[in-house]
Amino acid sequence: MRDRIEFDHHLDLNTGYSATDWPSEFVSHTMTSELPRLRDVAPEVAVPDLPDAEVLAWLIGRPTREGLPELPAWPF
Repeated sequence: MRDRIEFDHHLDLNTGYSATDWPSEFVSHTMTSELPRLRDVAPEVAVPDLPDAEVLAWLIGRPTREGLPELPAWPF
């Protein structure tokens, strides 16, 4: 699988690439590692009910919408 940073930075380039364009394998793999870390460092933060790619974007500091819970700085 390509490097996580490569997928993250695609969003930063403002070329129309979004979190929903991330490969499902990347999203699944990264969510599996990042959600437990969030629960360890900020158990009071409720994970929003969003599609997995949007939750992941929120987790890594690239939220897709306003009004989501604040997070500690990533990486956790």
